[in-house]
Amino acid sequence: DDDVRPSPDFVVSDDGSIEPADGETSLELKTVIFSGDRGLQRIDEELAKYRKHGARVNHSCGMHVHIDASDLTRRQVKTLVKLAYVFDQVFASLVARSRKQNNYCKAFPFRRAQCFKRCDILAAIRAYGRYYGINFDALNRHRTIEFRYHHGTLDAEKVINWLILCLSFVEHGRTLKADRILRVLKTSRKQATLNRRIVYLCKTVKVPKPVTRYLVKRANDLQQGGI
Repeated sequence: DDDVRPSPDFVVSDDGSIEPADGETSLELKTVIFSGDRGLQRIDEELAKYRKHGARVNHSCGMHVHIDASDLTRRQVKTLVKLAYVFDQVFASLVARSRKQNNYCKAFPFRRAQCFKRCDILAAIRAYGRYYGINFDALNRHRTIEFRYHHGTLDAEKVINWLILCLSFVEHGRTLKADRILRVLKTSRKQATLNRRIVYLCKTVKVPKPVTRYLVKRANDLQQGGI
């Protein structure tokens, strides 16, 4: 069917890590490099097409987001590693339970000493590899930072809000100074509830308020058994 062939901005390929039901085929949908509002619109349009023709996801599917990091300095990489140390579990709270014990998107591996004391952070990144929810090894492979936590979805609202969070994390997080990061670490520990931790993450990396409200609601839905 010509209607379900991928648009020029998308590529469909096989994916052996997906576990399809009998009679189904496992496929991976990839995008070209997008930027700006037009990219978000294209995602919305493409996912609507696949939903219309009966595509679905299951617990074995994931969504991987690559954010360009080709111009990051070593200091900025270290800054983002520190932020990931602080907020990794907040990111994990925004995804389905099927991702919590998934070997392809494990919890952030760095210890506090590695993040906040002098060390060769790029060497440490290479040593740990790529199967983490926030994957800095993608810097070595693709010159990106990859966010692997999110479960697979054909819901454009979920995709777009997650994309904005990931983009804000890199674009605004990279600008934070060392003394500010220490304050962020201390203040984050005072946030007594999940909602407050999400809001604090979003405030720190300047996530737009409508997206912040969406993410808080999303986390609450997930806690009540939503997907």
